[in-house]
Amino acid sequence: MNSSFVNGKPPERDDPVGFQADSRPSSRTRSSIVSVSIVNFFSSDQVNELLRSLIPATEKQSTYVTIVDNSENEYELDKLNAIREDYSKAFSEISVKAAPVNLGYAAGHNLAQRSVGKGRCAIRMLLNPDVRILRGTIKGAISELTKTRSNFASVETVEKGITTDGEATMELLTSRTRPNGHAVFGPRQAYPGGHCLLVTDEAWFRLCGLNESYFLYCEEIDLTLRAKRAGLDHSSPIRALAVQHEGGGTTKTSDGELGITATYHSARSRIILYRSFHNLWPFIPSVVAARSVLAGIKFWKGFRCEAMSEIKGMAAGFRWRGEKTGDGV
Repeated sequence: MNSSFVNGKPPERDDPVGFQADSRPSSRTRSSIVSVSIVNFFSSDQVNELLRSLIPATEKQSTYVTIVDNSENEYELDKLNAIREDYSKAFSEISVKAAPVNLGYAAGHNLAQRSVGKGRCAIRMLLNPDVRILRGTIKGAISELTKTRSNFASVETVEKGITTDGEATMELLTSRTRPNGHAVFGPRQAYPGGHCLLVTDEAWFRLCGLNESYFLYCEEIDLTLRAKRAGLDHSSPIRALAVQHEGGGTTKTSDGELGITATYHSARSRIILYRSFHNLWPFIPSVVAARSVLAGIKFWKGFRCEAMSEIKGMAAGFRWRGEKTGDGV
C-alpha cells in the first residue's frame, strides 16, 4: 500500500510505547504525549497520506492516533484496518473505531479522543484527512503553545498555494466565513480552523470537547466562543508546525459548490450557533436574510436542490432544542 516506504512499510519508531486504552502514563511521560484524532468519511486514501506525512513530525514524541470511521461501510473499514496494520510500528499506538452511525465531525472527534483519558496527555490534536504535514514537529508546537500559555490554536496552513495562519473569520452580519487575510466586513469573530486544531488536555475537558449539536460546520467557532466565556482565550497561531490543507474533499461537488447535505448542515449549524450565544442574537435577522438571498441565487443558477437544502437547514436550526449527535467526552 505504501510503496515509497522500505519494503512497503512505514519506518518503525525507535521508542514504541505500546499504549493500551486503560493504561495511565506516568507523570514523567504524560507531558510528552499527544492524542491525535482523525474522522474518516470515505477518505481512507487521504488518511493514509496524512499518516505518512505525520511520521516525521512525531520525532521523539509519544503519539496515540485514533481514527473514527463514519462511513458505515465494511469495505472502507477494512481499508482503514489495513492502514492501521501498516502503521502499527510507526506510532506509539494506532487504532480504528467504527462509529455506530455517521456521527459527524464533533461527535466523531470526541469519540476518538476518549481513547486517551483525562490527564493522560499534554495536547489533543484534531486532524482532517485532507491535511498533510509540511514541516515542523509536534514537540515544537507543544513547546510554542506552552510558552504562550495558550489553550488551543491553529497552525500555519497552505491552501490553494496561499499561506495563512490557519485561522478564519466569520462575518457576524451574514455568517460568511473567510480565511484570515481575506476581506471581511462589519462585526467579526476570528477562530482557529478545525482542519488542524491543537487543544490542551485541561481545556479539552473543561470545555467538554466539541459541541455535538453540530454535525458539520461551526464547531471551531463554537469552541472559541465557549472558551472566551470560560476565560480560556486561544493563542496566536502556531508557527512551529505547518500543514497543507486541500479543503472540501468530502463536502464539495466537482464544480466546487457545497453538496446538498453540506449545504443543509452549513445553514443549520449557523442558526444553532447564533441561537446559542446571547451576543449573537441581534444578528439573527440579517443572517436569515443573507442565507435566504444565497438560496435564491442558487435557485436562479439551477441548483434547486441546494437552494431547498439551505432553507430546510435554517428551519432545522430553529427547530433545534439541544439535541446531540453523540455521547460527549
